[in-house]
Amino acid sequence: MRARARLFPVLALLCLSVTAAAGPPQRKQVVVVVGLPGVGKTTLSKSLARTMSARRHTCGDVVRGWIRAQGLPYTPQNDRMASQHFARTPGEIARQLSVKIDRSRKPLHIVDGVRSPADLKVLKQNFDVRVVALKAPRKVRFERMLARHRFEGESADYLKQRDRREIGLGVLHVLRRPFARIDMTGPKSGVPSQARALATQLRRSFGE
Repeated sequence: MRARARLFPVLALLCLSVTAAAGPPQRKQVVVVVGLPGVGKTTLSKSLARTMSARRHTCGDVVRGWIRAQGLPYTPQNDRMASQHFARTPGEIARQLSVKIDRSRKPLHIVDGVRSPADLKVLKQNFDVRVVALKAPRKVRFERMLARHRFEGESADYLKQRDRREIGLGVLHVLRRPFARIDMTGPKSGVPSQARALATQLRRSFGE
């Protein structure tokens, strides 16, 4: 019995030393893809997620989920109302996404469409984050969005208002000093090669 009693403290010390050697659990890695509407966030983030075997999330899904929870259809008017709701609750979109990221077994996640500095701050507090900023001329972006026909009667005037709304939410601040900046002016056919080159940069940065 005495030998067994002396053994317990030794085992406890061994467990503590193993835990200390292992260090704190590694933070999950998150790539935040940002840009103005129509720039190609969805196209690039999908290609990047496939290339890096990552789980993809979109801020737009949270917005549309809120609209559905109100029992409303997805329209430009309800989209504006949802934007106003989340503007009054800074960081709420990122907090909802953080829960999903935490629950996932995947170590790497792509978040598409962060618009506000508050959401970016929440993600940076919880994860190891790299921001990828996309750019394309307004004319190119508007042509892409009008070709989608997402809304009945969608027009260039509405798209200009949407740009102003997202700028008002702080998207230009999110675009500052990114890990990488990518020109999305070209055709979709070039996106996979852009995603592969970006994946190489990200793997190096994350220390893989």
